[in-house]
Amino acid sequence: MSTAQHDHPLLDSLSLTVLSAARTVVSSEWNERAVHRDPYARLYVVMGGVGRITVRGSGYELAAGDLALIPPDTPVVLHRSRGLDHYWMHFTARVAAGLSLFAVFEPPTLIGPDAVSATPGEPYTTGAWPGSAGAIAESAVERLARGASGRFAALTRLRLLLEPFLERGRWSQLTERLTRFYPAIRYIGEHLAEPIRTADLAATAGLHPTYFANQFTAAVGTSPRAYVRARRIDAAQMMLLHTDHPIKAIARDTGFRESAYFCRAFRAATGVAPGAYRARGVV
Repeated sequence: MSTAQHDHPLLDSLSLTVLSAARTVVSSEWNERAVHRDPYARLYVVMGGVGRITVRGSGYELAAGDLALIPPDTPVVLHRSRGLDHYWMHFTARVAAGLSLFAVFEPPTLIGPDAVSATPGEPYTTGAWPGSAGAIAESAVERLARGASGRFAALTRLRLLLEPFLERGRWSQLTERLTRFYPAIRYIGEHLAEPIRTADLAATAGLHPTYFANQFTAAVGTSPRAYVRARRIDAAQMMLLHTDHPIKAIARDTGFRESAYFCRAFRAATGVAPGAYRARGVV
């Protein structure tokens, strides 16, 4: 990873989607709860109380004024808290060709209340708009509750809350090499319900399948086959959480020809069966 700037060219194509957001006070509900990989990122804006999370083996104490960002596909443990009052937003962030922002960008996990806000000279505090992360989060949740009419305003506020992370995170040194594979990544996103062969992906880059697979793995960090499978599982997770489609239909719509194979692949990726994942709901 290399040092980042919040004006990185890839941010020109940044597309945010807010899945859900609310303000919650938790105490014993977390209680050492281990959350397996989810296809969305989590943003916490802490208003009061005390909490603790463990992300990738590192522990973080949460207190008033803190902002915490947990990327998608990241195991996290939610420890017992003492009246942790926080706004939370679950969202996806994609850049060119539908590539996850967090595939090429590593944000800090925790930012304290002295972070520089999107308004020059204004610190993030629990005070009044526009310098307050709490006020921004409150406004985002309120706008989101309006439905489609407030969604754009909610996304604008989410972008404000992400600014200090974008300023302090690190971009992958592979971002330039990835551009060659944008057509393949886009093809995968558009054809998840269909069989996807390495030869089809190689054709989008004008490369021999074997050479394509080697170069894709070097640039993306995973093989084409594994990347396709991960995108299918991500899509299935979204459907389980946000639709009432039968599991058999979800398996078909995400490119798994057999429900039994889908269930095995889903459990291997997330640690739980599809039905249990749906029953757990959004956390």
